[in-house]
Amino acid sequence: MNDADGSSPARATGHRVLLVDDDDDFRAMLRRILDRAGHHVTEARDGIEALDRLRLQPAGLLITDLIMPRKDGV
Repeated sequence: MNDADGSSPARATGHRVLLVDDDDDFRAMLRRILDRAGHHVTEARDGIEALDRLRLQPAGLLITDLIMPRKDGV
């Protein structure tokens, strides 16, 4: 469903998403999908990087892998 100006609701709001996964290819694929939907995506490779990113800038949505090196997503 589009707004009156033709943009999608996601593009209008531009949610801030933190994407956390140690698989570079999967993370890149999911980022492309989220970017196309109009979201502002920040990436991290593991839980430690994710916590660092969250300290700098909170996210409205966190998408995380559960099993990663250094620190899991749980």
